[in-house]
Amino acid sequence: MPNRDVIELVAALADAGRRPAALERLAARCSAEALLVFGEEPETATLTPLCGTRSTIPTGPSWRALLMAARTPGVHRRDVTWPGRAAPVQAVAYGSPGLALVFLGPEDAPELADDLLPLLPLLAAMFRAEQRADALNGQLAVAREDAHRAENLAHSLGQVRAVLEQQANTLSEARIEAEGAIRAKDEFLAMLSHELRNPLSPIITGLHLLRMKQGPSHELMVVERQARQLMRLVDDLLDISRITRGKVRLNKVTHELGTTIARAIEMASPMLEEKHQTLDVAVPEQGFLIDGDPDRLAQVFSNLLINAAKYNSRNGRVSVIAEAAPDEVVVRMRDTGIGIAPDMLDRIFTPFTQQSQSLARSGGGLGLGLAIAKNLVELHGGTLRAASDGLGNGSEFAVALPLGPAPALVENERKEPDVSVDAPETTPPARLRLLVVDDNEDAASLLGETLTALGHEVRTAYDGPSALQLAEQFEFDAAVLDIGLPVMDGYELAQRLRARLHPPRRVRFIALTGYAQPADVERSLAAGFDHHLVKPVRVKELQALLHAHDG
Repeated sequence: MPNRDVIELVAALADAGRRPAALERLAARCSAEALLVFGEEPETATLTPLCGTRSTIPTGPSWRALLMAARTPGVHRRDVTWPGRAAPVQAVAYGSPGLALVFLGPEDAPELADDLLPLLPLLAAMFRAEQRADALNGQLAVAREDAHRAENLAHSLGQVRAVLEQQANTLSEARIEAEGAIRAKDEFLAMLSHELRNPLSPIITGLHLLRMKQGPSHELMVVERQARQLMRLVDDLLDISRITRGKVRLNKVTHELGTTIARAIEMASPMLEEKHQTLDVAVPEQGFLIDGDPDRLAQVFSNLLINAAKYNSRNGRVSVIAEAAPDEVVVRMRDTGIGIAPDMLDRIFTPFTQQSQSLARSGGGLGLGLAIAKNLVELHGGTLRAASDGLGNGSEFAVALPLGPAPALVENERKEPDVSVDAPETTPPARLRLLVVDDNEDAASLLGETLTALGHEVRTAYDGPSALQLAEQFEFDAAVLDIGLPVMDGYELAQRLRARLHPPRRVRFIALTGYAQPADVERSLAAGFDHHLVKPVRVKELQALLHAHDG
């Protein structure tokens, strides 16, 4: 039976708080200088000092041999080195699986082995339990620290989420405001177009009438050219709005590129002639078939020609060259003008951007022509690039367009050509009875006078009620109606006029308005109009529609 005092001391060793005192008492029991306690480290399977005891690991061959022997149950003796002692010191190790008690310099106490050895397995078990508890406490501390960090992270994430939600709300509000601004801009452009086209309509119609009465003159040509320039500015504003909203519709057909460039040259020739510039053209009439919208491509090339003329000197030179490339045709437009600064090459295609000019702004314009041209070319699957050797060295714009189907295929699919509105008439148009309604009295009067000069019988009115009164006594063949009328708009007027046709007969209703958005065209056709013309009206186009009605 182990000694009661030894049992109490061993029990005290199991208590971390009482352990240092118990070690001293147990060492003193056998007159030892010190008592060291070693436990087995599970991961390394080596004996290391236990928590709460002397933590310095003795070193040297003698200590390694002693601790190796102590892994075997029993009593093991060996002389070992000890700090402060010149000579080796006897050490007695009481070993048990997982535990060793080492007394330094004890007096010989054989009875201690009988007291200690039976208690060592229990003490080892208690130390292992303490190690596990310490490990669990460490894991718990780590878990608590992780939980604390997770809590802080969750709090931070919550703050970030709140900031992101606030930013999302701000972005959503900004998007709504931007969409509202875009709608307001579109509405403004539509209204601006309408208000600018209204005065332009009688101006251009009056010019046409003067040309019919007096013949062409230099003064008429100047005024007409400036009016057409103003008309181009209005069209550019509407086109850039359509392009940015993706509302441009292409009417693609397979056609010769040379024909389209010829149309563009005709459109740009007034400005070239005004500045006495020489135009060199190297574009074959046939051989470059492309699949595209002839009107829009003519607009592209005319914009580039007008741009070349605008920034070219008087008596300068402009050249148009078409070259074949693999699967595409490249049209190069070169000029001898002011050139393009290097920092502007990537910016000139941005809307409302222009090369710096003098205070006189001899070039003029809104800076939209190149932006529109680039977007239209890209809609055709092509590219538009600018090049220049710098200011004063001219510039070049290269348009690359994909080639269309093979000529043989086009020949097989070719239909009979439509009759052009500009084709010469083989027979004079019949005399028609026409009703013209426009709240712009100058526009209505001049258009009526022009149509009368073309041989038609015309009645004019300036609002809906007056037009309805005229219709009671005037049996008209076609009605040209403004949409933005007072009292009742053109849509309602067309419905009422159609309802009063007794007996019902075929009457052509033509909308003539300054509203030129695609939605405006769709609305007028849905309201029963046969055609939608945009102010200022081209008399030749209107005459062609009336002639088609007569046929």
